[in-house]
Amino acid sequence: MPNTKLNSIYVSIVEDIDRFRDIFKFIIDGAEDMKCISAYADCESALINLPEDNPDIILMDIDLGSGKMSGIEAVKILKEKLPKTEILMLTVHKDFNDYIFQSLSAGASGYLTKDISPEELLAGIRQTYYGGASMSPEIAKKVVQAFQKPKNEINTLTEQEKRILTLAAADKVDKEIAGILSISHETVRFHFKNIYDKLHVHSKHGAVSKAIKDNLL
Repeated sequence: MPNTKLNSIYVSIVEDIDRFRDIFKFIIDGAEDMKCISAYADCESALINLPEDNPDIILMDIDLGSGKMSGIEAVKILKEKLPKTEILMLTVHKDFNDYIFQSLSAGASGYLTKDISPEELLAGIRQTYYGGASMSPEIAKKVVQAFQKPKNEINTLTEQEKRILTLAAADKVDKEIAGILSISHETVRFHFKNIYDKLHVHSKHGAVSKAIKDNLL
């Protein structure tokens, strides 16, 4: 759908819970300077139709239970198909964890929690549309705190931990890693626990993503 309406921000929604999808659409359509042009319950249908919708902003749920693809995976694809479209992640997660990191690394422009007020949602959309990076206040605080951590905190990976992460990045499972490095399965798990603590993540995917981003491998 071409953007022809003067001063109008066209928004598409990808959210699997009907109640949230309807609420967000109602809020957006109630704003004078916005219009919800499409809404989808899963990433699969969204990826097919969003390039034709050509929205200015996409509100993307991070955990889509109705489909096989997560919001984070969809962001990577959509940023290639719609490079000028900004994507705002919607989630119930308020902690700075690998969900937020992965979303921003994939190309998301902001990260909002679903319990924000209508005014905050509209303000976040406008801020993103006009070139800002919108985040819920508690999320922004967590992000700032994370990036203010001393760099030497994440540069303390041992050579063995780096080898383990490199193998994990190559899609090797714990048993394979143990065999390749001639260590026990329990030792691999112990190393991963230390890696998570050092990189401040909670999953292998998060650890690999952060290690690659910070050039630790």
